[in-house]
Amino acid sequence: LLQRGRRCRHLAGAAAAVAGSTVALANQKLAYFTVAPGIFNIYAGVQAQQPLLGSLNTMDLALQAKMQWMWDEWLRALQLSTAQLVAASTDKSRTMVSMFDSQAQQKTARTLQKAEIEAQKDYAITDEGCRFDSVAKYKTRADQVSEAVAGGLSQDVNTIANADKNSKAARGQAAYNQNRWAFYAQKTCDTQSNAGQAGCTAANTALTNAHITPGRTLFAKETIDMQNSDKRRAVEEMTVNLTGMKPLPSIAPDALKTPQGQEQRLENRSYLAQQDAVSSLVTSIVGERAPIGTTAQEVAELRARAGVTGLAAPYQPSENEIHQAMVEKLWDPAYYVTLKSASSSEVPGAESAMLSSPNAILQKEIQLQAFNVAMLFNMIEKMERIGNVYTVQTANMLKKKKPQNFPPFEHVAAKE
Repeated sequence: LLQRGRRCRHLAGAAAAVAGSTVALANQKLAYFTVAPGIFNIYAGVQAQQPLLGSLNTMDLALQAKMQWMWDEWLRALQLSTAQLVAASTDKSRTMVSMFDSQAQQKTARTLQKAEIEAQKDYAITDEGCRFDSVAKYKTRADQVSEAVAGGLSQDVNTIANADKNSKAARGQAAYNQNRWAFYAQKTCDTQSNAGQAGCTAANTALTNAHITPGRTLFAKETIDMQNSDKRRAVEEMTVNLTGMKPLPSIAPDALKTPQGQEQRLENRSYLAQQDAVSSLVTSIVGERAPIGTTAQEVAELRARAGVTGLAAPYQPSENEIHQAMVEKLWDPAYYVTLKSASSSEVPGAESAMLSSPNAILQKEIQLQAFNVAMLFNMIEKMERIGNVYTVQTANMLKKKKPQNFPPFEHVAAKE
């Protein structure tokens, strides 16, 4: 419209110029127009069109004014529209970025959820699956206590065999025998033995014959109450009876200065070494059955679930009893029910659905393998102790077979 108005303005101006020139020419050439009626008629026509040309000029000015007003208003409107378009474009970019972020977060959340579901299926937590984990923390302490008790009992026996200064045998074999007899007559004596003439000073007790019955004293229960001083003494007496240990006679200080006295002292030390190797077989068994010194409620619950009753409170199991708890799970029917549900998913229920993965079986296999490794180390330890005893036995056999005419060491050295 603006362009059209401008063109109309130029046309009107041109028409007005033509009209002015025509009027001047007509005034100057009036005589000519008088003479030339045709030209005069043209002039008259132009004169007649002057109002129309004036109207066109007025309209052009009005259009220009209106267009100027419209342009002023449109400029502000276009500026605001431009700002709105820029803001809309920026907001669109922000919205798209937010959508992409939300999509990425949702995708990450779904990935984590899938991983969590798979982890719950692969590593299902059940009572049966947690048995090894429940007793493992007590297994380490049990190993330490077992070694400490076995070593302590061996040391006690050695102090007696060596007739240490503050031991029961410090005053000789007779005094040591009297000490043993007093405990026997009061605690472990069997009134029915020796035709009823056993020398007992008290009636039969729970410790009767405890010093001569390993099957009842050592193996009847998984744990031996070593906190009871009478039971601990009965275990010591049984160790002496099993190994045949006797205190060695003391050697006078002057005799130790002679070759014969020194040889006897060295022979005594050899006897003590052999005695310790033999007694360690007994003390190691006692150590495995000594209480760990701390309450293990989880192990008690596991054994109770397996049907074991009469567990003492507070419950302090031994290393041997912890092993027993790990074995008893194999006789728990629930253990095999979960194995079946884990392998075939035939058992209905949420728990079986959670166990519908072969990894549940793998988890139990790993636990059994770990238990087998622990048992293997215990077996190796026992074999080492038995190996020492065989070494002692072999050495004594060789000593008995030594030729009577074996040359002295001095002669062999001189010959070499």
